[in-house]
Amino acid sequence: MRIFRVSLHISTEQLLQYYQGSVSAVVAKTHQGLSIQFPVHHLRPFTQRSGIHGVFEITIDGESHLHSIKKVS
Repeated sequence: MRIFRVSLHISTEQLLQYYQGSVSAVVAKTHQGLSIQFPVHHLRPFTQRSGIHGVFEITIDGESHLHSIKKVS
């Protein structure tokens, strides 16, 4: 398992694009400087009226599948 930290700042307007189906994945730069892509539906528990904001830990398994995501700040 590998753990990556990403800072996400996704506005309500951007989330609407995801949920309307025009975009299906989030691409973010990790704190380690790597690009990571994962399906947007994993962020639903963290959605607020202002969008999604904060630092998240993303755990990826040995086959490059998202194992878990949690908000750390």
